Amino acid sequence: MRLVDFVAELGRYRPGILRCDSSVADIPVSGAFQLNNTDRILEALAQTLPVQIQFRTRYWVTVAAR
Repeated sequence: MRLVDFVAELGRYRPGILRCDSSVADIPVSGAFQLNNTDRILEALAQTLPVQIQFRTRYWVTVAAR
């Protein structure tokens, strides 16, 4: 699954806006994730992929290139 699709799906499970920057949109993502803690999932993405998580507020988050 492409990162942009993963982020869109993950956004269904958290309040607010979750976006993926187009520069990292095509990075492939696979795995099994516990949906009860979406912040932990975002942290795992930042640790394993060349991305950073930008929190403008708790409810406005962007996955972007490092």
